[in-house]
Amino acid sequence: DPEQHDSWLYRGCSKYYLKQYKEAIKDFDKAIELDPEQPDSWDWRGSCKYFLKQYEEAIKDLDKAIELNPKESQSWDFRGKCKYYLKQYEKAIKDFDKAIELDPEQHDSWLYRGCSKYYLDQNKEAIKDFDKAIELNPKESQSWAFRGSCKNDLNQYEGAIKDFDKAIELNPKESQSWDFRGKCKY
Repeated sequence: DPEQHDSWLYRGCSKYYLKQYKEAIKDFDKAIELDPEQPDSWDWRGSCKYFLKQYEEAIKDLDKAIELNPKESQSWDFRGKCKYYLKQYEKAIKDFDKAIELDPEQHDSWLYRGCSKYYLDQNKEAIKDFDKAIELNPKESQSWAFRGSCKNDLNQYEGAIKDFDKAIELNPKESQSWDFRGKCKY
């Protein structure tokens, strides 16, 4: 039924999972037109815009999703990622704090909060976030690589090398871990 909000929402979600973000946005536009008080449509449209690197626009949609449903951790997480990529690290950390409060098992929130802290030279605090991210998903190389970078900056070279070794084992095509490991002092 073309006048059913859910029909547009679910079709948009299908396109999202197929990574057809521009097409999905059109369906979410229609879902929002039919029911602007439904937070999922705003959340999904914001997520699509995030993947299209339309971060400012994504934040607007995620602001609305959060206004309508402040208990949805994914909205906080994606808004935090947008702010992270806009280099608004302190604001991103606040969103990740809320996402983690709502869903402490959300790997990405720990990872990106740690990355934000890393770029603010809060290496000791960042390491704690990377520890948790690694605990939640030990097969994700980025957490190991960033934790290694923090340890390197703190002159903890042996620990940094071990983390870079693990990052390289998990993702040998990621050249940055090779480069940073080579720069560590023995």
